[in-house]
Amino acid sequence: MEILKKRVAWIDVSRVLAALLIMYVHLSSPLLKTTGIHLFYNGRVPFFLVLAGYFLARNITWNKAVDRALWLFIPYMIWNVLYLFLLSLPAGSSFQLADLAGIRDVFLPGMDLFSFGSESPDVPPIGPSWFLRDIIILTLLTPLLARIKILLLPALLLFFSFCNMAPDPLVTLSVGSCAFYLLGVVLSSRRIDDIHLVLNKKFGVVFCVSILVSSAMVLLHSAGILSLWTETVAGMLLGVMLIMYAGIWMESVCPALPPE
Repeated sequence: MEILKKRVAWIDVSRVLAALLIMYVHLSSPLLKTTGIHLFYNGRVPFFLVLAGYFLARNITWNKAVDRALWLFIPYMIWNVLYLFLLSLPAGSSFQLADLAGIRDVFLPGMDLFSFGSESPDVPPIGPSWFLRDIIILTLLTPLLARIKILLLPALLLFFSFCNMAPDPLVTLSVGSCAFYLLGVVLSSRRIDDIHLVLNKKFGVVFCVSILVSSAMVLLHSAGILSLWTETVAGMLLGVMLIMYAGIWMESVCPALPPE
């Protein structure tokens, strides 16, 4: 199995684009509803989930998984504890471990497997760190997932049969989060060059057509004629591919400077 020995420039560029999209949505910009950017926006979180599953599943062992999870857990706990005690927790209030984990529902809304009670928070003290919480858990499961990779395909078909597959911050290991992470694990048997070739081969036509169709759909939606398919499987998978292709295109147009 191929092991990446150096950073892949277009992957790093795609990471930056996806991160900017996450920042963009938190700005609540009206442009999101009036341009074709919503297709890219739909792929922002699924992109990171697919990427995490892909790279973590390559050459994974239990020791590596535990070590990786530990290094993710340390900053997760430090920042959430600081935020909880300095900014969030009212004076004289007590807290439980569940407050730091932000775990109530697991996998599906209403599935309170650990019975933390109705007072348990849906998300960690720092809300966006739900993503890191889920990645820590999935990291610990990755050695097992990598060994039963062939069985993940039926699971993916089942997961992707759900109409709404958007990762849910209010649900730990939501169906959407698990599905896109498992997709990355399944793809980990493919070389990164193969993925680059698929995206680089005539995908530019798909890229341009997607933007035009997306803009037309926005206009129809604004006129009350058509509902947007923003959180469907097709919409989010296309968003992931568009982010990747944008990274490939930008890297080819503005290649990285050679090391001195």
